[in-house]
Amino acid sequence: MDYEDAIVEAAQRADRAVARAIRSYRDQKVTDEDDLTGVLVGNLQAELHGVIGGLSWSVSVQRHSKSAAIEEERLGADMLIYVEFETTKLEYSKGVLVRAKRVEARRRAFARREHEEFQAQCRRMLLHTPASYVFVCSRKQMRCGSALLVSGASNRLVYDQCVWSSYRFFRELFDVKLEMKESQVHLLTSCTSQHW
Repeated sequence: MDYEDAIVEAAQRADRAVARAIRSYRDQKVTDEDDLTGVLVGNLQAELHGVIGGLSWSVSVQRHSKSAAIEEERLGADMLIYVEFETTKLEYSKGVLVRAKRVEARRRAFARREHEEFQAQCRRMLLHTPASYVFVCSRKQMRCGSALLVSGASNRLVYDQCVWSSYRFFRELFDVKLEMKESQVHLLTSCTSQHW
């Protein structure tokens, strides 16, 4: 399996993990936002366990404890996704911060206060790294977007601001060549060394 094949395979696996987590939410096997985040991370870990064509995967989620709540408040994120690429030609690591939010289709616009709090969480993530993202989950799908876009938008339709599918997000996350070409390589070293 070459590098491109490994990237596509990893993105497809991540997309399957997301679909399984959303199905659990739709079937009401999970209902709370914190639990949905945990199910999402568990599915990602199960799908992307080990090495895929030289690509190794690690994902971390905040624990539900007083110290984790303080760390989540400080960072604004409830997930750190950390990826390592190790091939014969390339050794690379990358981390991104993610804030997951449940958004139902019938209630797509956030209330003003909820929107302001969500934007503040995005700004806190951006203080640590420009590689900060938002996952919005409905009972149908998960969509992904830039925390930078969400943090500055006056439009409270956050779901509509997240234009990437989960496959597209993970494909872009894994594709080092694309990022290097666009000069958007972001390394997150401070968060990977901290206790999560």
